[in-house]
Amino acid sequence: MMVKMFKRSFGFALLCFVAAGLPFIGNAKDSDYYNVASELYENGDFAKAFKVFQKAADEGDARADFELGVMYLYGRGIPLDDEGAFNSFAKAAKKGNPGGIFMLGRMYIEGIGTAKDNDKAIDIYAKAADAGKPFFQYLLGGYYADGVLVSKDMDRALALLEKAADGGSGYAALKLAEIYEDEKFAGADGEKAAKYYIMAAKAGIPKAIFKTGYVDDDSLNVGDDAEKEADNVWILRRSGEGDEKALYELAQVYNHIKAGKTFNWSRKNGVGNRDVSELTLEKISLDKISKINFDELLQSALIPLIVLNILVIFIFSWFNIKHIKSIKRAEVKSKAKKGKGRGR
Repeated sequence: MMVKMFKRSFGFALLCFVAAGLPFIGNAKDSDYYNVASELYENGDFAKAFKVFQKAADEGDARADFELGVMYLYGRGIPLDDEGAFNSFAKAAKKGNPGGIFMLGRMYIEGIGTAKDNDKAIDIYAKAADAGKPFFQYLLGGYYADGVLVSKDMDRALALLEKAADGGSGYAALKLAEIYEDEKFAGADGEKAAKYYIMAAKAGIPKAIFKTGYVDDDSLNVGDDAEKEADNVWILRRSGEGDEKALYELAQVYNHIKAGKTFNWSRKNGVGNRDVSELTLEKISLDKISKINFDELLQSALIPLIVLNILVIFIFSWFNIKHIKSIKRAEVKSKAKKGKGRGR
């Protein structure tokens, strides 16, 4: 009984420290158990994977704490457990794991496993941004630019986004380019917009590459609810290792979700306790990212353009023929009238 009370009070104190946004400290250690657990997870043996991830977490591996949070959140090998997910993400965040930091903030924003508290979430992200993590500088900068969860503040937004872009965040560079390109923005600047589009393009951001004259489109499957669920899990697992693209995609899942379709809805649609490994990770692997250059895009559009041109020519010819016929009819009528006039 005393041990349980100690664990609860210690856990509560730990979460208070993390929620308060204190610096994320702690020696994150890589454990040999992590790779074993990952392989079990990929093979769909979630129950065993959970136990081995737990061993890795006990050895201090922040990635394993993150994975445990995902498994609690989605009911992989164990029943859904919001509080378990919250606690695991908090542990991962304290050790500096980017996915854990992001998810801990989102748990506060969504009110999953804890009371809803946007201020705590922003505080957590701000501490990560102050610690020099470009993704969180980008995320927070976007919030201030768009007035999401915070009051709109373009000066603060630009400062954060510029730090993130200088730190290598292509998405921050893209956001800056879009801000400076917007004519409604008082500080609109075409040269700066071009500069940041080029910076984002060099970082491999598809939209920026398109802006500079090429197309390079990355896409995830967006099929039925089960496949969307699988995509979310894949994104979550990649984000646990700090992959900026995965974190960005995950941010979009949360920041642009439709009203009434919260994260709880997306994971409790009948898929949460099913083995969906066959639906998922192979379908959306990076190996299947499509890369289309501008010439290929033109070639793919060539047939529709030809058909459209033929259709336009046909319509134009039809109207032209009708016009010529109407002129001829008018001439015939005119001659007939003149003939009648002469007969009189």
